Amino acid sequence: MIDARICHDPTLVPGLITRAIDLAGSQREVAERIGVTARYLRMIMRRERQAEYGLQVTLEQLIDELS
Repeated sequence: MIDARICHDPTLVPGLITRAIDLAGSQREVAERIGVTARYLRMIMRRERQAEYGLQVTLEQLIDELS
């Protein structure tokens, strides 16, 4: 697992979203848990928007909690 506090890399966030979805069960569940819309997550995954540092950290924390 990457640590965004040390290594923020927006290109890795779509993979973090996919992993979180696998653990949580749905994109909607991930979006609700981290306080964003499912549409925003889809945009990040399609690389239509660049992920912010905070999103990477939040996804890392969610994955840790769900693992």
